[in-house]
Parts: sequence; structure tokens; C-alpha cells
Amino acid sequence: TAAIKARIEAARADQDALRAKLEAKRRRLGISVN
Repeated sequence: TAAIKARIEAARADQDALRAKLEAKRRRLGISVN
């Protein structure tokens, strides 16, 4: 249903945001991530 689809997309957006946050933190610490 649309509700399930929306929930999956929201979870994916949260995951992307977390990953971006971690990446920014590592970059600030000067650690290159491959």
C-alpha cells in the first residue's frame, strides 16, 4: 500500500541522512573514506 511505501522511503531517507552525517564527521576529522 501507499503507507508501506511511504514508510520504506522515510526509512531510506533516514539512513541516507545518517550516512551523510557520518561522512561529514569523518571528513572533518581528516579521514578519507573510500
